[in-house]
Amino acid sequence: MNNNTTLLNFGSERVTELATLPPHIDALLRAHAHIKKVEKGTVLFRRNQAAAGLYGLLEGEVSFSTTSPGGRAFAFGRLPAGQWFGELAFLDDTPNPCDATTQADCVVAVVPFATVRELTASHPELLMALARVLGSRVRMLMQWAEELATLPLDTRLAKWLLTMAGDVPADAEWLHVPIVQTELACHLGVSRQSVNRLLKQWEADGWLRVSYGVVEVHDAATLRRLAQG
Repeated sequence: MNNNTTLLNFGSERVTELATLPPHIDALLRAHAHIKKVEKGTVLFRRNQAAAGLYGLLEGEVSFSTTSPGGRAFAFGRLPAGQWFGELAFLDDTPNPCDATTQADCVVAVVPFATVRELTASHPELLMALARVLGSRVRMLMQWAEELATLPLDTRLAKWLLTMAGDVPADAEWLHVPIVQTELACHLGVSRQSVNRLLKQWEADGWLRVSYGVVEVHDAATLRRLAQG
């Protein structure tokens, strides 16, 4: 983990980066952490469950989601390796706000909150570092919520596909985008059928192809125009 910013796959072109902890804070937490290997599909914590500690993702990827009382799932997005999470429950002393599930085999560092509190007494800069990480996530979620409320589905889906394509040249015309349509629909706040219908429409237009677990974009310029709204 390093003192720069890390891409987060929340589907917004305007907010593609989040703050990470400074190297000395990262090293401090890792020195007091329990390191464990976790298999893909493991729920690290659940919404409204008492929070146990601060988590550092050393390897792998973790998704964050919640389910409404009516059973409707909603996906907030994913964090890649290099991020710490669980800071909200630590800072406001409340239960976990969502579910956290591993999307690959992961290596996770866990620092119990009691230990984090002891560390903040001797290293007060830790609190400000955690606050900056939380602040960047709140800012991202506010802009994401704005897009969810104001942009049509085709624009939001195009933005998400561009984000998930990863670090590719701006003039690239061919994009390989891994997708999970159910998770994507939860993130966009629509049904899986709505996502599939729009992807099939674009496929019929001839500029992308939908396969199991992936979208092959043959004309990225068209996708970028859609993303601009």
